[in-house]
Amino acid sequence: MPKGFVASKATGENTVKDGFVIYQGTEDVTDANKDTAMTTRNQFVWVPVPDPSKMFTTHEGKDVGRLYNFNKSTKSYTEIAWNDAGYREPDVVTGSDGTKYDAVASNYSSAGITEITNANQFKTQLETAFAEMKTSVEKYHGFYIGRYETGAVSTVKAVTVKGNLDIVNQTWYKYYQISKDIVNTNGIKSSMIWESQWDQTLIWFHTQGEEKTENSYKKEYVYDSSRNGYYLASDRKVTETGSSLTYAINNIYDMAGNAYEWMLVTSSDNCRGLRGRGIWNFW
Repeated sequence: MPKGFVASKATGENTVKDGFVIYQGTEDVTDANKDTAMTTRNQFVWVPVPDPSKMFTTHEGKDVGRLYNFNKSTKSYTEIAWNDAGYREPDVVTGSDGTKYDAVASNYSSAGITEITNANQFKTQLETAFAEMKTSVEKYHGFYIGRYETGAVSTVKAVTVKGNLDIVNQTWYKYYQISKDIVNTNGIKSSMIWESQWDQTLIWFHTQGEEKTENSYKKEYVYDSSRNGYYLASDRKVTETGSSLTYAINNIYDMAGNAYEWMLVTSSDNCRGLRGRGIWNFW
């Protein structure tokens, strides 16, 4: 248990197999006060990683994330090789000529990132953060993932709580910065999610779906989430985080639907990765 959090005592929130939920703060969370706590206190869910070697590898002597492609037709996943111009983490995005995005100082300053002015500095920061995450996963055999899509993104203090509508229309750099400040105390750090973490969460769902027939819907969610996501809203608007229990697997909401979610991974020389199949105005 991370310091400054309590394990949920509410029904359905206190086993790893169904999603072990922790709440920030010191007051116990029970069935009696759960509804209030869900909307007012940051929440995270434990994702087990039994074999961290399937999450990390090396490239040119440096630790990097193992990334996976999930194939809907075969309902299986395969590893994606490191690509110097494509999917890779940790790394920077500077455009085909090396002068864009992470190479532009104003992208940092406009998002309130004061300690970084160039791509080399940012790459060092990403590599350091990735190494810290890797060390933690290898020690504890898992990590905590935000229970909801990141909210309050137009403010200086983002949250992961139920019922927040402030979840869109910010730059990648703003999301990056505010994600670091959701939790940054008692030696505990939060961040925008790494692709390797997202993929391990899906692999957890896939594995549970294969283990028991009654969990088959969890594997199905990985490859076809059409019944479990907020897509093509009739009013063409986003909805609040955690709007329906149907959109949750293992107590983690909206990994599919509502809004796309930024990743720390690069997907090309010109873009960071996006995840979350379908959004409020698209399927």
